[in-house]
Amino acid sequence: MKKLIKSTALGILSIATFSCNLKTSDQAELEKLRALEAQRNAMQSVNVAQPQSDIDFESPNYEPSEPVAYRPEKKKMSAATKGALIGAGAGAASGAVIAKKPVKGAVLGGVIGAGAGAVTGSIIDKKKKQ
Repeated sequence: MKKLIKSTALGILSIATFSCNLKTSDQAELEKLRALEAQRNAMQSVNVAQPQSDIDFESPNYEPSEPVAYRPEKKKMSAATKGALIGAGAGAASGAVIAKKPVKGAVLGGVIGAGAGAVTGSIIDKKKKQ
């Protein structure tokens, strides 16, 4: 009996909370229009800088107005590293499933998989260099 009363009270409370948050379609449309108007006003107030077309970038006297950030090229992961990571994950997962002792199987499978993946990846790296 107490469970029935609690569940009924909880249902009524959740319905009341949900219905208070509902808005009519007119209110929702009005809020959308207000948001669009605020966005339009913000866009109109922003000054858009026009690019200068008479700058000679090849000139020896050219100096940029702001310092240009140097971003070094990201080092890519070698195929051997990728193979080791993928092999370790696959080996650990399959070792945990297959072995009678899941932790021991996951560790052993991860080590063997990482070794096999690294060897396969290094073979791929050598073929790419040729």
